[in-house]
Amino acid sequence: AEYMGPKNKKKGQSITANLWREESKTSGISAINTNNIALGSRNYSDVLTAISFSSVKIPKTANISNSFIQFISDDENSQGNIILKITLETSRTIESLSNDNNNEELLYNLEKRNKTNNFILWDIGDWDFSGQKSSSQKTPDLSGIFNELISYDSWSDKNSDIVIFFERFSINDSGNNSRIAKCNILEEKGSTFDFRPILYFEYFSSAETRIVEAYASEYLEQSIETGESWSTSGDLELMNDSGDEQLVGIRFNNLDIPKFSIIKTATIQFTSKEIDN
Repeated sequence: AEYMGPKNKKKGQSITANLWREESKTSGISAINTNNIALGSRNYSDVLTAISFSSVKIPKTANISNSFIQFISDDENSQGNIILKITLETSRTIESLSNDNNNEELLYNLEKRNKTNNFILWDIGDWDFSGQKSSSQKTPDLSGIFNELISYDSWSDKNSDIVIFFERFSINDSGNNSRIAKCNILEEKGSTFDFRPILYFEYFSSAETRIVEAYASEYLEQSIETGESWSTSGDLELMNDSGDEQLVGIRFNNLDIPKFSIIKTATIQFTSKEIDN
């Protein structure tokens, strides 16, 4: 029998950004861990923005059903048309975003990193006031690029830091607009307020296909007409014995198939005893 093991219940995680970096698309120079994050451009200059999240524990066999990042606005009247392109870094030897890459040899560090083939477009609505946290500050579903990332052989939930990139997409975008998001921790009057972006995702663990085999442990033949049965004939007649129609029952022990599994195929292999049957 070939079966797919039962799926795990849907699981979810939320993870707070730990590092972020903006890189000028013009000069290649970066700014690291500023108090806010520019998405698309800053001061009318295009930027490539990278945000990292640590310990993203997604199993290799998972199927991500939903994922998004929630930002909090840090700008008054941040409006105007802007479309962002969102990708993920594919390398599993991720260089920290905190490294100083502003010497001449290492300019455009973010631009040179390998990214997912798939991307998500985010047509951002207006951000009306500082501190706004609504659907306008939430990305579209990112599950497509996450499912690509974990499909690579190199993915492991033991090496699970991820970097996500935001850059301006040119179609239907004036290039003069941006969105500025909060990205800081505020200590005030004994309270802590964390304004960093939060990554959320939920997934199912995809079931693995397995094969199990077992030999028949016992059998029983029963005459339909008389009800007489026997189990020691040394062979099985399917389904007629010398003109007598019969039922045949075969028992298989120790079929280790978990509850709630999905059986894909199941067959019984017999060995012929007679020719010209």
